[in-house]
Amino acid sequence: MPQDNRIDRALTAVLVIAAVAGVGALVGALWRSGKTGDRPLAQYTGRRILVLDQRVFGRPRRYSTTDAGRVLHSARFVAHGGLARIEWFDGRWAPLAPRRTSDVSLYLDGRRRASTRVAANRGAHESRFGSIIWAGRFGPGPHTVQVRLDRVGGRVALPYTAAGSRVADSLAVTEYDG
Repeated sequence: MPQDNRIDRALTAVLVIAAVAGVGALVGALWRSGKTGDRPLAQYTGRRILVLDQRVFGRPRRYSTTDAGRVLHSARFVAHGGLARIEWFDGRWAPLAPRRTSDVSLYLDGRRRASTRVAANRGAHESRFGSIIWAGRFGPGPHTVQVRLDRVGGRVALPYTAAGSRVADSLAVTEYDG
């Protein structure tokens, strides 16, 4: 059992490093191109974290097909207008039956902006982290962001936790200004 935990932690660490490297490459490409819409990226001088909703779970949150549409996170905020980044992260998303898939989507002001899917070939314990990152522009004023469990094929745990483990789940909204 301790060997399994080390493998899970190592796999999670590799996946997180790969995700961070991908975001870094995207930001680097935007920086080199010098464009983010109508202003060069170099003119953006600051950032504000508008929403930070982080939770740590010691027990799995289990969902079934009847939970489709369930809101996992919801937050209201006021933006100044401009570039923004929204990120949802779940530390261990696991289908609980073979050949099942589940979809989670990020909504901004009631409009779906991005989605992700998890699938299992052999069944339970094929867990992995879940992540959605959306970048774009906000208009100034109030906004609502939601993370929803759009579809559940069978049963799923978001997050899945084993006895004695704690797993993080978070939503962050960051706005960049000039």
